[in-house]
Amino acid sequence: MLLGFLFKSTLYQHFYSSKKKSSGTSPGVYLSLLLACFFINSCAGNLSKKPLVLVDIEEYSNDGIKAYNNAQWSKAQLFFSKALQLSQGIDDQEGVLLSILNLAEVSLALHDHTKSKQYLVQAGEITKYAAYQHYNPRINLLYGLNALAQKQLSKAEAILQKLLPIFENDKLNTIPDDIQLAAIASLTRIAFLKKQDALLWTNRYANALQKTANKSTNRTARLLRFQADLLLQYDVTTKEKDNEAESKMQQALLLYKENLSRAGTAATLFELAQFYRKKHRWQEMQDYFNRSKAVYSFLKNTEKLELITEILAQQK
Repeated sequence: MLLGFLFKSTLYQHFYSSKKKSSGTSPGVYLSLLLACFFINSCAGNLSKKPLVLVDIEEYSNDGIKAYNNAQWSKAQLFFSKALQLSQGIDDQEGVLLSILNLAEVSLALHDHTKSKQYLVQAGEITKYAAYQHYNPRINLLYGLNALAQKQLSKAEAILQKLLPIFENDKLNTIPDDIQLAAIASLTRIAFLKKQDALLWTNRYANALQKTANKSTNRTARLLRFQADLLLQYDVTTKEKDNEAESKMQQALLLYKENLSRAGTAATLFELAQFYRKKHRWQEMQDYFNRSKAVYSFLKNTEKLELITEILAQQK
C-alpha cells in the first residue's frame, strides 16, 4: 500500500565533521508501506578511514534495505537488528533511531502492528530531544499507516491530516516532500474506503505528483489505480468506462512489474481479478486471483491469501 521510499542520510558525518539533517529522495513504491531506508553516503571516500563499527553498521543497514526491497522480511529484521545493536554499543542515538524506524517499517510489512507501535514509541523517546525532532513527521506517518493497516480510518485520517501541505481545493502551491506525498496517497485511499471525496483526493494526489520532481513509476501506478477506481465507483458503468478502467489497471500492473514492486503487483492483480469477477469474466478472474495469490504467498500476507481462497471457493 504504501508502498518504500529511499532516504539519503548524513548519519555518520558527525564522526568527521558537524552533522546535518537527513534529506529525502524516493525511488518509489508505494504506498503501500513506506520504508525508512537510509544510505550512509557522507563518508563514501576511503573506507579504511572509517572505524570498523561504522562500516559494519552501514553494511547491515544496506543489506537490510536490500532484503526489505525483496520482501525478505525476516532477513531485513535480522540485519536492522544487528545495525541497532551496534549503534547502541557506541551510543549513537541517531543510528539507534534510524534502525528503530526501519524495524518499525518491517513490523508493519509483517502486519505486526503491536510491535511496530512499540518501535515507534521508542523512536518518540529519542525525538523528544531537539536534535532529532526533524524525524517526527516520519514517525507520525508510520503511526498513521499503522492505524490505516488496522482499518482505524478516523484515527489514521486525523494523524495524516497533520502532515499535509496547504491545498487550495485540489491544488498545491508548494512542492510536497516524500512524507507529504505518502500522506496524500494514504488519505486518498481512505477517501475511497469511506466513499467520501474520492474525486477531490485523487485530483490532489495527481496535482502533488505533477509538482514533485521525484516522479517514480510506483507513484504513477498508484495514481492510475485511483483513477481506475473512480471510473468504477458507481453501480452502473458504461462499456467505455469499463474499458478505460481496465486499461489503467493494466498500465499500473506493467509499471509495478517494471519496478519489481511485489506489493503493487499483488494489489493490482487482485483489483483486476475483482473487476473481472464483477463483469462475470470467470476465466480471467480465476487467472488473476491465482497470480495475485502467488505473489501474496511470497509476501506472506495471510489475510489476502485467506480472502482469495474464500472468493475462489464461492465461485466453484
